[in-house]
Amino acid sequence: FLFAGISANAALTESEGCFQIGSSDDLYEFAAIYNSSDKDTMAMRLECVKLTQDIVVNKNVLTDSGSLNEGSFKKWEPINDFYGTFDGDGHAIYGLYVNDAEKKNVGFFGKVGAFEIKNLGLEDFYFRGEDNVGAFVGYTIAPGKVSLISNSYSSGVVVGVSSMLGCVGGFVGFAQSTIKFSSCWNESVLYGGSKIGGFVGLLNTLPLEDDRPSICQSYNAGQIYGSYQVGGLVGMLAGYSGLEIKNAYNKGYVEGDYEVGGIVGVKKESMGILAVYNTYNVGKISPSKWAIVGDASDSGLRLDNCFYLKQDSLAAANVSSRSE
Repeated sequence: FLFAGISANAALTESEGCFQIGSSDDLYEFAAIYNSSDKDTMAMRLECVKLTQDIVVNKNVLTDSGSLNEGSFKKWEPINDFYGTFDGDGHAIYGLYVNDAEKKNVGFFGKVGAFEIKNLGLEDFYFRGEDNVGAFVGYTIAPGKVSLISNSYSSGVVVGVSSMLGCVGGFVGFAQSTIKFSSCWNESVLYGGSKIGGFVGLLNTLPLEDDRPSICQSYNAGQIYGSYQVGGLVGMLAGYSGLEIKNAYNKGYVEGDYEVGGIVGVKKESMGILAVYNTYNVGKISPSKWAIVGDASDSGLRLDNCFYLKQDSLAAANVSSRSE
């Protein structure tokens, strides 16, 4: 059957092999095509999508203080099974809303393979799920492949209610692929139990020859609240591929009970190297024991030109004021 979100008159515009999305209706039709199990509908899928203007799904999802507004909002169904390129073309999507404490893989995209997202902003959104919750992607699994997020930002609220599994990220909740960020920034407020990071909650990947995950020319300014494995950029690094962080910083407030770091919460035992270069933290960390990496369980840690500037007078990004 056709997914209910596809209207009888809906027709996405295609240009040079890319869906052109210029309205909220277009966006929901795009999601319906990828979330459908109908063979005819699945045959409509393209591996390239481009926004032609800003898209407003809901208005004023969040209050000025960043908490969820009262009222009802049009619900978003995260896009699954997407393998391709989503180009925001310098535009933003406003007002995406998911509020389901029993739902896994929550975000603009839910569970996807290898992908590229570029030139995209997400604003005034509220994503709340059980685990694997990220503004852009809840869960990505693509062993042996590379995913890219570039020139993009996140500004909303992300909540994971699971106290054990967790995986909450300003961009990606749980990444099981070699993912690379460049020229990105997170301003979203994050809440969760464990594995919470301004960019990725949990990064756990297999190695690629001469390649590894990276975060470059990027920063976090969002407030992050969790219990353990909490980091300004990455909550927990595991697996074998390691991670390179270069020319990056955190200026957001980061709070947890243990395994809390200004850049990375914890690096678990693995064969991979965590290499952090030209990176600093100016955000307040609670507890304040580790300003860069909260805990590194083995010797695979390389720090070069990394420092912490303690500035108690930093503005709102450093103020601990929890509100889900």
